[in-house]
Amino acid sequence: MKLYRPDRVAEQILRDAAEILQREVKDLKLGFVTFSRVEVSKDLKYAKIFFTALGSPEEQAKSANALNRGRTFIQSRIGQRLNLRHIPEISFHIDKGIDNSLRVDELINKIHEELEERNPKPRDIEEDN
Repeated sequence: MKLYRPDRVAEQILRDAAEILQREVKDLKLGFVTFSRVEVSKDLKYAKIFFTALGSPEEQAKSANALNRGRTFIQSRIGQRLNLRHIPEISFHIDKGIDNSLRVDELINKIHEELEERNPKPRDIEEDN
């Protein structure tokens, strides 16, 4: 499968941002943050970096604030690594995809439990012997 340029740039930004976060960002309020994906506009002017953060919604908000405080630093460091004429303007967004998939999984399990309660499995004949 051939990747288009925005996809290649997104992959590179994801790798670079993760490395910069791990090695160069020293904000204690950041918490445990993992970058999950990057979406780059077709014109390469904007990049949305999605992240997950462990903890309560308040702790996630603190991590988002810490990332936004360090946005210009991270953006400039990414710009030094990318071979582009213009550096994409980055923004950070909490990745709700993982939370949504966990919620869907919980709902599916709940439906299965309710179905089993309504329609119990017939006992096997072998169990009686």
